[in-house]
Parts: sequence; structure tokens; C-alpha cells
Amino acid sequence: MASVLYASRNGTYDEFVEQYDASSADREKLLVSALTHPEPVHRVAIATRLLDDGADIVEAERRHGAVLLSLLPALRHDSALEGPLVQRLVDGGADVNALERRGDRPINYVIRMSLPDEERGPFYRALFGSGRLDLAVPADPRQPDGPTLIEHLLANPETQKLPVLRDHLVRWAADHQSSQG
Repeated sequence: MASVLYASRNGTYDEFVEQYDASSADREKLLVSALTHPEPVHRVAIATRLLDDGADIVEAERRHGAVLLSLLPALRHDSALEGPLVQRLVDGGADVNALERRGDRPINYVIRMSLPDEERGPFYRALFGSGRLDLAVPADPRQPDGPTLIEHLLANPETQKLPVLRDHLVRWAADHQSSQG
């Protein structure tokens, strides 16, 4: 019989529920594990169950790392399923500016998703709509005097091909500039 941790990361929702005991489970650890599940339908169902049962997003990040950096690098995404989950994570305090060891942030993973730009809308809305997204940080953390993330993204030819993203970037830049002046 598989462990609940294994089931959260690799099993179906039903297999997870068979192993899961809400009264004794480390919901935060299981949440981070569930967010790495390769299948969006199970990822969302298991993570939603854990959140419904009281998994604390901020505590999960404190103990186990950034939840968005667990979810967004997945190879397969379904924005209709995952959009509400990402919004719930962000609303619950997930770090929209988390920096992983290679220098990527949640926005970098959304940009690299193998979804059409318009299908990434729920992810963009969650990140940009949080009011906490900071694109004025260095694009490369190893080069603090280099271009900011917003400068890099606006100048990047790849983002020219992503009109929904570009609209969010331009709006963010305008809002940030007006708040600075």
C-alpha cells in the first residue's frame, strides 16, 4: 500500500483519499507534494482537498518552500482547472516573487508554459492582480546592477509574441511608474 505522501504526488484523488487522515496528516507537507503531481486533474483535486481541510499556505511555504515554485514548473497545465487553485494560493499568501535557486520566479514559469498565451490568463491575473508582484527586481539576481525584470521582459522578443502577457507587463510598468512619481 502506497503512503499518503506518495499518493499526494503520484496517485489519483481516490488513492490519496484512501490513505489520507485529516486528523493526523501534515497538510502543509502534503500540499507542497500535491502541487508537484504530474496530472493537473489530480493536482488540483488533492490540493483543493488539503486547502479545504485547513492546509496553511504561508506555513507550507515557511516549512517546505514556495508553493508556486512547486506548481508552476509542471510540464502539463490546464488553466481552467488550475487557475482557481493558483488564485486561491495567491489569495492565501503564496509568494508571487519567490526566487528559486536558478534565478527563476513564478512569472518566468508562466511565460514558459506550453499553453497558448490566452490560456495563461488565469495565471497572469493571479500574479499581476495580487498587488504584490515586483518586477522592479534585477532580472538576473547575480547581476544586481543589470536590467530589471520588467525591462528584460518588455525588451525580450519572446514576450512580443505573447500579447496577453505584454498587456499585463505594460499596465504593470505604467502603474509602477505612476506610483514612483
